[in-house]
Amino acid sequence: MKIRSQTRENIAGYAFILPNLIGFIIFTAFPVGFSFFIGLTNWDIFTRIKDVEFVGFQNYLEMFTDPWFITSMKNNFFFLCFLPVEIFLALVIAVMLNGKIPGKTFLRTTFYLPNITSYVVVTMIWLLILRPDEGIVNAFLYSIGVKIRQDGLQAAYG
Repeated sequence: MKIRSQTRENIAGYAFILPNLIGFIIFTAFPVGFSFFIGLTNWDIFTRIKDVEFVGFQNYLEMFTDPWFITSMKNNFFFLCFLPVEIFLALVIAVMLNGKIPGKTFLRTTFYLPNITSYVVVTMIWLLILRPDEGIVNAFLYSIGVKIRQDGLQAAYG
């Protein structure tokens, strides 16, 4: 009786894990394995997969001796080394700006302004694209035969 309930619990546990396992296989394990397989061949995307020639680790040897690859690995290493330092400094600045310091509002605004500016720029671009009188979208609609009324409330095919 005890073995039976343990088996049911195991099946229930596997049933809960199964969706994550399927997602991991589809979106992580298969792409990584297929990328490794492609690295062992001379396959480019334009030739059929059955015409592929196996070259072994030759591609990886070329990659590790390529100066561009070595430079990119150095850049990634420096990025990973300095990222904790940047996060720590950002935390220190945030704690300082939460305290009582003169000009706190100005400093907060100065640090947050670049974040807002990008949204404002994107909004202005979309407003230009969607303008009723001169926008690119309405110009395209007019070119394919959609007639737009002056008040912009209703469109009719003509």
